[in-house]
Amino acid sequence: MIGSCPAGLISQVRRLFSRQFEGPTGTDITPYWAYLGTGNAMFRMASVLTGPDPFDPRFNESGGEDVWLIKGHVRQGKRLLWNQEALVEELVPAERMTLGYLKSRKFDHGRLRCVFMHGDGGIAGKARAAVWMGAGLIQFCAFAPAAMLSRVIATGRVADFECRAAGGLGKLLWWRLAKR
Repeated sequence: MIGSCPAGLISQVRRLFSRQFEGPTGTDITPYWAYLGTGNAMFRMASVLTGPDPFDPRFNESGGEDVWLIKGHVRQGKRLLWNQEALVEELVPAERMTLGYLKSRKFDHGRLRCVFMHGDGGIAGKARAAVWMGAGLIQFCAFAPAAMLSRVIATGRVADFECRAAGGLGKLLWWRLAKR
C-alpha cells in the first residue's frame, strides 16, 4: 500500500486507508460506526443492501455513502462485529498519495462528520453538529497556524498539520453537503 508514498505523507495515508482495532473476532465495534467504511467488505445483499437506493446520492462526490449506510443499520439496531482474522490490503493509487488529495479527503471527512451527527435534524441533531463544529473550530485554529509555523521549524509535520486543519475547516463548512 505505502510503497510509492512520499515519506512526509505516510502517516496521513495510513490514517486514511487503514482501520485498526484491538480485540478478538466477534468484538462489538458498533460504537465506532462513524469511523468505519465498507472498503473491500462483502455483504449479503438481501439483508444489507435493502430498499431501492441503499446509498445516499448526496455523498457521491465526497465519499461517505458507505458510512451513511452503516449508520442506517446501526439505527435499526444491527451490530457490527470485528473479525481479527480477516486480512484486507488496499492498493492505493499514487494520485491518492498527494498532499492535495489528502487535504481534500480530510476536509470532506470533517463535513461528513457533522452531516452524520446532524442526521435527521431536530434539537439533538443540531446539538451534535454544533459540538462537532466547535471541535472543528478548535482544530482549525490550532492546526492552521501550526502548519504555517511547521513550514519553517518542523517540516516533517507540515502534512499532518495541514490535513488536520482541513478536517477542522470541513466541520465548519458542512451545511451545503447536508442540503443536497
